[in-house]
Amino acid sequence: METLRFLLSEATDGFRNMAADEVLLKECRNKSIPGALRVYQWNPPAVSLGYSQSMELIDLGACADVGVDVVRRITGGRAVLHWEEITYCFVARRKLLGEALWPRQFAKEVAGAVSAALVELGVAASVSSGENVAERPGAPSPLCFSLGMENEVSVDGRKLAGCAHKFTGEAYFSHGSIMLGPSHARIVELLTSRAGRADFLRLREGCVSFSDLKREPPSLERAGRALRSGFEASFGVSFTDGRLSDNEKRLIRQRALEKRSTFERRERSLA
Repeated sequence: METLRFLLSEATDGFRNMAADEVLLKECRNKSIPGALRVYQWNPPAVSLGYSQSMELIDLGACADVGVDVVRRITGGRAVLHWEEITYCFVARRKLLGEALWPRQFAKEVAGAVSAALVELGVAASVSSGENVAERPGAPSPLCFSLGMENEVSVDGRKLAGCAHKFTGEAYFSHGSIMLGPSHARIVELLTSRAGRADFLRLREGCVSFSDLKREPPSLERAGRALRSGFEASFGVSFTDGRLSDNEKRLIRQRALEKRSTFERRERSLA
């Protein structure tokens, strides 16, 4: 059995975080690495947009006022404000996981891994079927945590963790957020449409955070150990403590600069 790297990363900005996720997927696709599990946090907070979402959704001036970056993910889905959370990124070669593993099954196994990690951390989490959650009438919400989906992690029907996936012929990829506090709901303050502020109630009613369930949230190290155990059990893989290589760090710096430059150009065009 090949051993994957387990990476605990210091909190950094959204451009570097998303660049690191992209580089790990690229390195896995070109067979430079078998896979990795990276656990990290965000400083400063950042909004991540789904791959196809318009930046015009976000009030860039409001983001600047509160020190929030805006970055685009390589995965689809809806906007997330990464604030008071722990985030994971899991990537592995498809052959390592088994050629018969279909995307829907992969998503289910990821949710199972995250749910098991939360149980280890003392939270009665379970995997949601998504069958009891529907969009409200009107335009679909642009916010990830405003609705539940299949294979997301919840506590008593309230969403605690969200995830997004990307599938290629060579590798499977997933990253997701575990809410430590309620600050993710402040995304409604950062939307260009005032009508979107009605989503605040939906976010607070439909979601839960560690601060609602436990007196103290887990540290990055403790949560990382629990996620490591959960992914090992779900996928039958093993991890060893590792670090980013010098080449990976170089690629991440380069990609982060590209992502920041793209954001700044778009920011100027919307000014």
